[in-house]
Amino acid sequence: MFDRLNRMSRMRFHAWLLLPSLLCGAAAHAQFLPENARRIPVQQKKVPLTDASFERELGESSVPPGEFARGNEESLARARLSAFQETVKPLFDSRGWTLTVELLWESAVVNAQATRDANRQPVIRVHGGLLRHPLVVNQADGLLAILCHEAGHFLGGAPKQLRGSTQLRSWTSAEGQADYFATTKCLRRLFQPAGASRLAAAESIAASSVAAPPPAGVPPLPPALESSCERAAEPAVCMRSLQASQLATWIYADVIGTAPPRLDRPDLEVVGSTVLAHPRLQCRLDTLAAGAFCSASDDDAFDDENPSPGSCARIRTPEEPWLTGARPACWFVD
Repeated sequence: MFDRLNRMSRMRFHAWLLLPSLLCGAAAHAQFLPENARRIPVQQKKVPLTDASFERELGESSVPPGEFARGNEESLARARLSAFQETVKPLFDSRGWTLTVELLWESAVVNAQATRDANRQPVIRVHGGLLRHPLVVNQADGLLAILCHEAGHFLGGAPKQLRGSTQLRSWTSAEGQADYFATTKCLRRLFQPAGASRLAAAESIAASSVAAPPPAGVPPLPPALESSCERAAEPAVCMRSLQASQLATWIYADVIGTAPPRLDRPDLEVVGSTVLAHPRLQCRLDTLAAGAFCSASDDDAFDDENPSPGSCARIRTPEEPWLTGARPACWFVD
């Protein structure tokens, strides 16, 4: 009898130990890419793309796939991350947070994660394999879109992910919302004059001891979207954000081994409930593009409970869905 009571007592004690981990430890980190087997070690000097369609899309603007045009890739990586951190610092300061951007240069993993340290302060962890990816080495903007996505897990507001199998909301914004934050708030700051100057300085410092790189592979914009950007408040920021969005989703496509999504082929599916995990890849590009066109100020913060503040409202029958600036119906339900 006493043995049975002791076993039951121990079971209850272990359950209480487990409960906080279920409620607080779930969603311990969020990441732009799914878990994947792609590895790019430090020693690898040529990294082929997985699908020939990338070269067809990039056309004459592409560099030879995977050829490193820089001499000191680690210095370049650290300079880029430093410029990013300095530019987005005020966004985190406004919440009383201290952002750490952690470079794991020796890691061959192709990914980046948003997590929190022991004091619940934000950490963006970037693996060296991502920084050695052929669509990152000679062109930082796709990487910046990924970093902005990770920042969006902290600052993107509602909708939030769920904690494990519970209905309690996590600290991290949903994947689609992190994408939306990347272009509505974060890339704008990076591509406006102050942020762009820091990025340019990072590129020049890192490249000072080597020959100038060839033109980076930047996908051309569809003419209709380029014309739409020309009517935006900041045309150059709009165009550069769209190109960065393409590059980020193309990195994703290459890593998972699929054809790249396109800005002129939006995902027109309408979901019945908001998707909190990674939406389909085309839907993610549409979300990033929508954020680039959203007229809300990058100073208008998102709210942790209400998804409306800081965003753009959806027009129900737009001619081109992303031009309204609203989160697309392929993952978000009002």
